[in-house]
Amino acid sequence: MHNHPIVGASGEPLNKAAPPKVGIVILTQGYVSMAFSVALASLTYAMGLPLALFSVEKAEDGIEMCHNHEMDWIFFLDPRLTFPSDALLRLLKFAISQNKHVVGCDYPPGHCQNLEGKRATHDVSQISDLPRGFLLMRSKVLANHDNIIDYVLADEECYLDHGLSQHVGRITEGTQVLHIKEAADAA
Repeated sequence: MHNHPIVGASGEPLNKAAPPKVGIVILTQGYVSMAFSVALASLTYAMGLPLALFSVEKAEDGIEMCHNHEMDWIFFLDPRLTFPSDALLRLLKFAISQNKHVVGCDYPPGHCQNLEGKRATHDVSQISDLPRGFLLMRSKVLANHDNIIDYVLADEECYLDHGLSQHVGRITEGTQVLHIKEAADAA
């Protein structure tokens, strides 16, 4: 297992006392593809941080499990997606170093609106809503909410990682993977 320090803008480690605990909530209806399994295995190996995996049908059940296990962060993950092994680490580093509570990615077919010219950048920018299929949030954000809908609550600042979104793909028929650029080109 690798040990990746979470560093702030100045390069100083932010997780000196204890590494953040992340609960990965996989929103599944039972079947998980091999492509997703491989991506998840690579991601968990690359993290080098305390992780807990919860496979649930409803997000609310995953939130409850994360709170019961005192997770600092909740990472909602759609099992129909593929992603780079450093994806969660990248989101976590941004969130901690910039003191943000909600960060995620877009993925095909392209849920986020008003992204003129942003899809090709590597920027992270504030956005009004995010799909929950690839979403990291501080667990305390949901502490006072009974449920979560497909998009994060409007009163939270949400951040979209445009560069990482380019590498999150949706598993389509069989083993094909569709990325956001291909979905935009097909539209």
